[in-house]
Amino acid sequence: MRCFSNSDTPVALGVPVIQLSAGLIQKDSTLKWQGLENFSAQALNGLLTSGLKYIVNRPRPFVTYPDDIQKHGSAGSYSFPSGHTSMAFAAATTISLQYPKWYVIVPAYAWSSTVAFSRMYLGVHFPSDVLGGILLGSGTAVLTHYGIRFVARRWQKRKARV
Repeated sequence: MRCFSNSDTPVALGVPVIQLSAGLIQKDSTLKWQGLENFSAQALNGLLTSGLKYIVNRPRPFVTYPDDIQKHGSAGSYSFPSGHTSMAFAAATTISLQYPKWYVIVPAYAWSSTVAFSRMYLGVHFPSDVLGGILLGSGTAVLTHYGIRFVARRWQKRKARV
């Protein structure tokens, strides 16, 4: 479970690096915009997650119930929402919106769901923390997806006029 739990950052940041790199190498503006969308979703998600953690100030399960829950994984500051889960679901939702095929969507959400479950299994999050992470990550991805599309269309129209 630690392996899944720790896979969120390499996957969530590796995908946009690959998209941007491939877009630059192939001179493909669609891939570049997709990489920018992925980075933007992760950045917005990270800001909102960090802000909510300090606003809510919820202690971790192993702190709240030290006799019942043992910590088996890494944990940072506060518990709500789950940052690993929100990062994984932001990545899964973004890639699913960019490539709406079942063979992309199913593995993306299977991976992100496993990351979410691993955070509870390792004793570092309550189920409501994970649910909050799912909603926050997916929500920021959807918001970013449509925001980047709006900006890209305006950018292309502006570029066409010049």
